[in-house]
Amino acid sequence: AHVQKVEAQLAQLPNVERIAHLDDVREAFQRSRCLLMPCVVEEAFGRAAAEALIAGLPVLASDRGALPETVGDGGVILPQAATLSEWVAALEALFNDEAHYQHLVRAALDQATEPSRQVSYVAAQLYDMVHALSAPHGSPDAQ
Repeated sequence: AHVQKVEAQLAQLPNVERIAHLDDVREAFQRSRCLLMPCVVEEAFGRAAAEALIAGLPVLASDRGALPETVGDGGVILPQAATLSEWVAALEALFNDEAHYQHLVRAALDQATEPSRQVSYVAAQLYDMVHALSAPHGSPDAQ
């Protein structure tokens, strides 16, 4: 019921489009200026935020779970207790302050290309972990 109420309110806004499902999220990102992610649950990673950063979209998110780490400098993080006026001010800055926006676009792309986010880095970490866990205790490889 709450979701339906929110969706009904959003439907009244001429500049908001609710998209239920896309096979390729790039379609939505090409028409977007930022990703708004006001989570109230502990977000384990924030895949949508990571995908937005890859597309060069700044993320405006709440400070739940791993969102601050996922977004990094590629957006704006607000505390869960932030007021509506604080959210509006942060969103207005993304639309009205072009220098601020361009800075966040560059930061979003930088965040997405961090070496620690690349497949080769993650694969090496996984390999090292599996290798350490599979080494017999007492062998030279055991830690």
